[in-house]
Amino acid sequence: MWCFAIVNRRLAEIYYDKGRKETTFYGHAYVDRKSYKTKKAQKWIEHDTKKIRFTFKNGKYKSLLGDKVFFLQKDTIDEDYKKGKILSFDSVDEMLESLED
Repeated sequence: MWCFAIVNRRLAEIYYDKGRKETTFYGHAYVDRKSYKTKKAQKWIEHDTKKIRFTFKNGKYKSLLGDKVFFLQKDTIDEDYKKGKILSFDSVDEMLESLED
């Protein structure tokens, strides 16, 4: 899953899985608000950023609105990459080149 959040005072998309007992964070990507032009996306940004704010440092996400600390799950991402669930940029370029032929 993903949502918008404020991470280190910048707008970002955060990627996570929410289980019954814990939340697993996979990472975040800083985004530009101007790239989301629809009213619906702007509403999502407003809604999410009011209640989701973090600082990220040394692989830890710390909530600014509570006392919770979440750890980045880099090991899970590496395993998914090895299993072929996540593609590298080089493999995507190769796939695009093969489609052009």
